[in-house]
Amino acid sequence: MKRIATPIFIHIPQGRCGSTLIMKILASSPNVISDNQYPFENRYLTYLCKIAKIIDSPPSENWNNTNLININDRTLGPLPYKNISIFNKKTLSDKLSINLVSTFLKELYHTHKPKNEINLFYPEKIPPWNAKYIEKHIRCKNIFMIRDPRDIFVSIKSFNEKRGFLSFGWQISDTEEAFALKLCKQFKNYYEWFINTTNKKDSLHVKYEDLVSNNKKEVDRISKWLEIKINYSQKENLESRHISTKNGTPQTERWVKELPHKILNIINNELENEIKTLGYRFQ
Repeated sequence: MKRIATPIFIHIPQGRCGSTLIMKILASSPNVISDNQYPFENRYLTYLCKIAKIIDSPPSENWNNTNLININDRTLGPLPYKNISIFNKKTLSDKLSINLVSTFLKELYHTHKPKNEINLFYPEKIPPWNAKYIEKHIRCKNIFMIRDPRDIFVSIKSFNEKRGFLSFGWQISDTEEAFALKLCKQFKNYYEWFINTTNKKDSLHVKYEDLVSNNKKEVDRISKWLEIKINYSQKENLESRHISTKNGTPQTERWVKELPHKILNIINNELENEIKTLGYRFQ
């Protein structure tokens, strides 16, 4: 039987939830294949699946047969032909996605040549559309991150201010109130998925707050779940800077002092049930 690296998909409701930290923790294990490069955004599976998925997209006017047959033209897009009848584009796209993913995971396993048939894992921050499709065909591990939505808002706002430009879906036309409402909608949708994966064998829930306040215990829990050794030391890695945290040290409950009252009211009103169910302090 051909062995493959097992994907570990990292899921988050929004940025600033610890996905980079969890990737760094996983990358410290000899059983995990990773570039180990901050901020861990090399999404190879997502890239391969997107290549296959564009086959099923409508034809584009931005390229044509001339681009297609020119090997030096780097343009890539949907098939430039309308009214295809000799095959099903969607079926082809789906099958190619899984074939590309399987080939990539086999190549990872072969390249790293593990001894004694040990388990090898490949972690990736992955969008929901990709994870849900791949796991229908390939056994995957899923880590679902969660963080107090009030702290997510504070952290995103602080990050954007320090970087000097907007990110994490905050548009230039968004007021703080408008972005808070967008964040609440995203969080609520993710929460439903998060709750439905409780106690599933191949899914693990990780609270950002637990990961930074009780790191060794959480790392041990992740290690036991994956049945591998993880060599991560929080003390040794604090120099890995978080741009919006003091001295590189992650913080929790920033919302108590930093969240404007009007935004606190919006998030509390929209997400009262979710905040309480997740065990966060409500006020």
